[in-house]
Amino acid sequence: MGVWHYLSNVRLEYLTIWRKILIKFKKGVKVDGITKECIYAMSVADNYFNLYLDRDIVVTSVNDGRHMKKSKHYEGNAFDLRTWTTDTSGVQIDKEEKQCIGTNIYKRLGNKYDLLVEKDHIHIEYDPK
Repeated sequence: MGVWHYLSNVRLEYLTIWRKILIKFKKGVKVDGITKECIYAMSVADNYFNLYLDRDIVVTSVNDGRHMKKSKHYEGNAFDLRTWTTDTSGVQIDKEEKQCIGTNIYKRLGNKYDLLVEKDHIHIEYDPK
C-alpha cells in the first residue's frame, strides 16, 4: 500500500503535521538560546495562523528588546507575535479577534504555557508550574 492510500484514509486535521512550518522573524530579532519548548509553541501558533488566518506568524521578539527584569524572554522561554491584519500592514487586528486568536492558541498549547494578549502583540511563554 502506498503513502497516498494511507493518507487518503487519515482525517484531515492530522494532515497538518505534514505542512512545512515557515516562521518569519522581524528584522533584528535575536533567537540565541531559544528553548525547544518555545520553538514548539511557535509551530503551534504558526499552524493556527495558517489554518484559520491563511498566513504565517511573524515573531517580533525573543530574547532581544526591552522586557521586565525577570522576563522569560531573557531565558529563551518567551516570544511575541505580530498582530497586524497582514504581515506588513501596520494595522492592528481588532481587540475581539485578537483575544479569540490568543484563546485558541492557548487551548492548543496547554497549561505549561502562559499567553497574554497585549495592545500590539501576543506574548507566549513557557512557564510550567
